[in-house]
Order: sequence, then structure tokens, then C-alpha cells
Amino acid sequence: MLEHQGVFNLLARGERYGQQWLLKGLKPEFAQKKLYIDLLRKEFDIAMQLHHPNIVGVVSLERVEALGSLCIVEEWIDGVTLQQWLAGKHSLDEKLHVLRQLLTAIKHCHSMQVIHRDLKPSNIMITREGNQVRIIDFGLSDTNSYSSLKAAAGTVHYVAPEILETDGEITAQADIYSLGMIMKDMDLPRRYNNVIDKAVAVDREARFSNIAQVQEAIESARNRNTQKKWLVTAIVAVVMLCLAAFWGGYHFSTKLFRGQTASTARSDFDSEQHRADSLALASDTTLTTMTVAEKGLTVFYPKPGVAVAVSPIAESDAVDLGLSVDWAPCNIGAEHTMGRLMPGAFLRTMPNPYQVLFYGRDYPDSIFVRNQPSLEGSRNDVAMRLWHGRWRLPLNSDFYELTERCQWQYLEPPGDLPGYLVTGSNGNSIFLPLGGFLYDTHYFSIAERGYYWSSSLSPAGINDPKEWALVLDRYMVQIEPHSRLNGFLVRPVIDKRPQK
Repeated sequence: MLEHQGVFNLLARGERYGQQWLLKGLKPEFAQKKLYIDLLRKEFDIAMQLHHPNIVGVVSLERVEALGSLCIVEEWIDGVTLQQWLAGKHSLDEKLHVLRQLLTAIKHCHSMQVIHRDLKPSNIMITREGNQVRIIDFGLSDTNSYSSLKAAAGTVHYVAPEILETDGEITAQADIYSLGMIMKDMDLPRRYNNVIDKAVAVDREARFSNIAQVQEAIESARNRNTQKKWLVTAIVAVVMLCLAAFWGGYHFSTKLFRGQTASTARSDFDSEQHRADSLALASDTTLTTMTVAEKGLTVFYPKPGVAVAVSPIAESDAVDLGLSVDWAPCNIGAEHTMGRLMPGAFLRTMPNPYQVLFYGRDYPDSIFVRNQPSLEGSRNDVAMRLWHGRWRLPLNSDFYELTERCQWQYLEPPGDLPGYLVTGSNGNSIFLPLGGFLYDTHYFSIAERGYYWSSSLSPAGINDPKEWALVLDRYMVQIEPHSRLNGFLVRPVIDKRPQK
């Protein structure tokens, strides 16, 4: 099915193995011309280097006879362009959620020495479920591995001035300029104007030099507003307390809101034990070491492809938070006493990563729970498979209960992974570290975000096998769908036994 025709490209939707794919080829008048074939091959070669959940995935370059052209086969994205998305009404948190994903994707491109060169709202897709970002169209992208096919190109209004100079050096700052223009389109509050102005400076030397600086500036602008809100809240609280003291008989308790920063060292931190644990884990050849230099952290994870040595936690160790289920004290693959150094194993809920080609065949391995597709009780429930007994993956409803009925306190203790201390109404607590995630064989967002699988599948159907996950960062806690091919952490739960 033909979807769109550009100047020399055509886009069509195809189906294989029960899944929809996007085919990007050449229009008939260009299909046999070497220059355009080489451009298509270059786009494929560059896109194949990029492995990130916020960048469109490409799988092959092959000739499609029905279109009479060589075609890039890439994932079909059920969504709208950022341009279309911005036409609707969205909160600031929703816009920042999109912007943060966009920044991490561009940061990954630059880490692979790839410059997109054509970032604009129409080249950014937003999925219908979860507002997940996908950067598309690397047709004008460039990398140092190519010495030819480097003509000046881009889209007026978004293209950096230096790209239009035939002899100008193109750096990652060209993408930062385009990003600034996109931020203008997002209609952000005035406190972000300084960030935008610096990103779109005509003089490249006056711009941010890398994406990390843009991320820091955006969060700094957000924090300034948060601090103002907390000041107002504090003033209101003092007034309320004074009124209570005046009228007597009234008692107020402070509730910790999710996302509140509390950089408090853990009281049980033992530097000598921490050092001994590090040495013990460093000698384990089944583990890989990840260093987060800016936070002074060294974290250990099971190597991708290596079978996880799992020691099930006794059911009696489950933590009662006063909820309908009890929660495990640590993640699967984490040593109970070394949780701060080894947050756990990244697990997929599809046993075979290539099962992506057989989406429709995966559902017999799941069952329906409360009229929703779920992995609970199926062989793909990794918690049940690895820890046995009554342990299972949490349902989406279990995550909602955890977020709504518990207090969440963000902790960033020295020497430890940051994360959330989640405390139930009975005073018991668990700690959820921001351990990042695994995509293909690459680690992302360590000490920045935490991703935890539920067993609840997205209701989108067999052509879009996603699963709901709990996603944490310093500023928010949310539940959103993600591809089951990602490697996320797992915090099992156990159903309470009926009262006799």
C-alpha cells in the first residue's frame, strides 16, 4: 500500500510474518540511477549503526519487486508526527516527556558520530500509546565514515546556517540549532527562552557544544519553577500550621510527593562493605562493569547473552506495604546484600529476540487477566519462571496501587545508584533504583531512569506487542507501554494469602 511520495523517495506499507513494515524506496524515474541508489544505501548504513528505542529501527535493505526499487525495511510506527501532535493541547509535563526522549535519541546519534542534519517536527514521530518518540528519516544524515555524498541540504527554518555554507564544517551543533527551532514550535514557558536562544545562536561558538549541556539547561529551567512552587507551598503550610495552632485541636502531616528531591545518604551505608562488595563483583566474569563518571558510580550487570544466576528470594522475605500484594525486597538478578552495586538483570519478556518477526504467535503464550491480555501465569512471566513458587510479574494495576497508595521519596546517596524509597502506610519500604535499561546489547540511562516490567500487555493487538512498564526518573513516576524486546528490570510481587 503506497503511503507517500517525496521528491525522489516513495513510502509504502507492507506486511510480513503478521507484522506491518514501512518500505522506503525510490520513485521509478530514480530507481536505476546510481546517485540515488548510493544515497539510499548510505541512509541504511547510517541507520543500522543506531540502536535506541527513540530512533526508528531498520532491519534490512532489499529489492521489492512490487515497487520496482531497492527498499529500506523499517519498523512501522503507529503514531503522528510531532508537527501533528503539537496541533493538539498538551501539558508542560507531556511536552517535556517528549523533549527528554528526543534529547536522549540525539545524544545517542552524536555518540555514534552521526549528525542527523534534518531534524524537524515532520521527521519526529510520536506513538499513539505512551507518547513515545521515534526520530525518522536519516536521508540527509552524515558521519565521518563517508567522504562523499555530503551536499549542503536541510529544511528552511530548521537548518543550521553553517550547513548552507558549501565549505562549512558540520558538527553536532547543527542538530542543536535544529533542536532549538523545534523547541520554539513547542511553545514552552518563558523560563525556557534562554535555553532556546542559546541553542539557535547564529554564531556556532555561542551555542551549546553538546546535548548534555542542553539537558542540564532544560532541567535547570524546570527546577527554577519547581522551587518557586515549593516556596509557595511552604508558605501556605506555615499559614495553615499557624491557623491550626490558633484554633487548636488540628494536626497536619507532611506528605512526600512523587518526584520530590531528597538527596539523603542512606543510614546503612558502609564504605568498607561497599568496597568489599565491589571487589567481589569485579572478579565475577559473568558480569559487566558500567561506570557513570559524573556521579562517581560503578555498577555491575549480568553480561548480555549470559544466563542469569538467579537465587530466588524466600517468599517469607516479601515486603508488606499494606497493599493487595507484597513486593520483593530486590530485583531479579540482584544480590540481596548488594542491591546498590548490582541493581539486577535486564530481562526481556519475549524469550527469543527474533520473535519480533512472529508477533501474532506470541499471544498463545499469554492469558487474559481481568479482560486484559497479560503474561501472568504464562511461560513468559519471567518472575514466575526464574523465582518459581508464588512469585510473579506485577500487573499494571499493582503498579497503579503502588504509585497511588505509597509515599515516594527520591534519594541520591553518595556511592549508590539513585532511586526511589517507596514507603507503605504501615511504615515498611522498598527501594527502586534507577538502573537504566538494555536495548540490543547497549546500556542506556543508568542512574538517570529506571524501567520495570509489568505483566500487562498493551491492548493495541498482535501487530504492536508492547507491555506496560513503570518508568522512573528524578522528576516523575509514570506507567507507559514499551516494546517487549527491551531489557528492563523486574521487581516481582506475591499475592497475599487469603485471611482464614
